[in-house]
Amino acid sequence: MYPVLMAVVMPVTLLSYEERCKWDVCSRTMPYKKSWLVSEKFLFMCGILVIVTILTTVAKVFNEMVHGKLLFTEILQNQGVFFSVGLIAGSVLLTIIYKFGVEKGRMAYYGILIAMCIGITCFDIPMEFERIKMSTLWLIVLAADVIILAASWKLSMYFNQKKEF
Repeated sequence: MYPVLMAVVMPVTLLSYEERCKWDVCSRTMPYKKSWLVSEKFLFMCGILVIVTILTTVAKVFNEMVHGKLLFTEILQNQGVFFSVGLIAGSVLLTIIYKFGVEKGRMAYYGILIAMCIGITCFDIPMEFERIKMSTLWLIVLAADVIILAASWKLSMYFNQKKEF
């Protein structure tokens, strides 16, 4: 889970560097649309999440093979959950960043992480999902990911359009 969380923070770090170097102001003089600059961050986040998920899956498979207890379906399920959580957290984080700015948004992100950890720990969420057929669960998670990503992307574009320099 740690590599996924690090991957989610990378677009925020990129935005922070751009703010510090005044790229957001400089980019307005170039033939870029504001929506392209927002889309670039979301595509960067998705690309980094895919790369991290692939690398951690390969590492996990190798580790399981060395220890002689390879459960490939379990590994894929765990990695799917990690990717999904990363996609949702990253989408929400980027939307908050575009609304409030990098510093305030980062504080909100820490609050979201703490709330997620408390929620998962207190409510024992994985045990509740055991009652649902796994294929149905993956369809629900995939639909939620797509909806949250699309809504966050559109909201971020809206907030960036309203931003004044």
